[in-house]
Amino acid sequence: MKILFLDDDPVRTKKARRCFAKDKLHEAETAKQAIMLLEKHSPYDAVSLDHDLGGNIYCPSDEVSGFAVAEYISKMPKEKMPKQVVVHSFNLCGAENMRKVLQGIVPVVKRPFNLNNNLSFINKAVIR
Repeated sequence: MKILFLDDDPVRTKKARRCFAKDKLHEAETAKQAIMLLEKHSPYDAVSLDHDLGGNIYCPSDEVSGFAVAEYISKMPKEKMPKQVVVHSFNLCGAENMRKVLQGIVPVVKRPFNLNNNLSFINKAVIR
């Protein structure tokens, strides 16, 4: 599986590396990095997005948040779209904004990150 994981928290990223050790994991800490990876490596089997990046809380959403990536995905050609997007942000407003922009375009799972089990959920949620 090819997965794009957007998060600026090194603990979450380390957890993603362990969970997806057998998969091809691309990591991004910023919206700009994630969009560059989408441009270069799409399509992905799954894209997992955090909303608040750089230690900031955004609501309404901002172009440097994960919302910018969700918006980018919503405008991608169908053949480049990920099979699924997982929104793992704790920011309920931001997560809902990302879900809404992707609704009806790509399957979306909204699940706040949990170090105990969230990434195993993402693994099960991905369309293989």
